[in-house]
Amino acid sequence: MKSDDVIAAAALPDFDRMAADFDLFLPLIQPVGLAVLEHLPKLPEGANVLDVACGPGEPGLTLARLSPGVHPLGIDSAAGMIEVARRKAAYQRLTRRVLR
Repeated sequence: MKSDDVIAAAALPDFDRMAADFDLFLPLIQPVGLAVLEHLPKLPEGANVLDVACGPGEPGLTLARLSPGVHPLGIDSAAGMIEVARRKAAYQRLTRRVLR
């Protein structure tokens, strides 16, 4: 394994463990995500958007709420984050696809 791979693998358990409480940090992170979304060009109906390292689903879930015709796809290497994002998407009745 390369040293970067070892570091990334060592970090995964921390993200899995903190996934359930990660939204506590959302007030600190969300302004950045919103700024990114504000600077996106208008996306056409049916556009696919990849949210890399989606964590618990932001800003992809916000994008899905603001642009219902857009299809965000979130990916994250931490299974715990994906589970939180899936639960949030289901609760918000968003058809966002979240994969690992």
